[in-house]
Amino acid sequence: QGATATEYVLPKLISPNLIDYSVLIAFATKSDYLYGKKLVACGDSITDAYDLEANNGSHIKSYAEITADRHSMVFTKNAISGSTMAYNEGGNSPISTSAFSNTRYLDLPEFDYLTLWFGWNDATYSQLGTIDDTDNTTFYGAYKKVLDYLITNNPTKKIGIVVPYGSAKIEPFAQAVRDISKMCGVPCLDLRDYNECSAFWEKTDGNPAIVARRDAMTFDTTHPNKAGHEFLSTIYDAFIKRL
Repeated sequence: QGATATEYVLPKLISPNLIDYSVLIAFATKSDYLYGKKLVACGDSITDAYDLEANNGSHIKSYAEITADRHSMVFTKNAISGSTMAYNEGGNSPISTSAFSNTRYLDLPEFDYLTLWFGWNDATYSQLGTIDDTDNTTFYGAYKKVLDYLITNNPTKKIGIVVPYGSAKIEPFAQAVRDISKMCGVPCLDLRDYNECSAFWEKTDGNPAIVARRDAMTFDTTHPNKAGHEFLSTIYDAFIKRL
């Protein structure tokens, strides 16, 4: 009687010396099939996750890295700010050599899960092309070339592609990702579908609730901040689980 809450100490029911960590690891492996798997996330500035608020070249944890941490996955980020999927040699892109379909897709590490998320910069710098294109100088052709290579060389691995959210300018490139998804038999996460990603829906409709959510979760209505990447991580998490 008369003791304060801080004076009560719970008994140590289990000594750390008695814990069999091999059993805990085995349990984690059985209960979470993503545990310990190799995840590679490829993309541009969204996946690279620059901290635009700090403005000093530092990064925050991206949606993919947060997901990997959640499941103790081995994570590799292949993302370059401003990069495209299509290769525009001598074209408009200021960093065309960093295009994913140039050489980056040839230098990926071994993976169990791999995702591709491109489209914003292509909408500015790349030619859209058509579904019949076969070379990497258009968005359609580059995506198909990359997926043909990745699937041929990793036929049993899990590969997914992401339809970018954004303004109406993005829509032709978003539709291209949907078309390629069907043609190549690769699942896509459609972030322009309101039911998949309501928080990043177009701000142009003027709905104050949507504006408030985007302002709370992005630096600039496009690039997610820490809250935005946390929000996206659960959507991404569910996506790779169903690949």
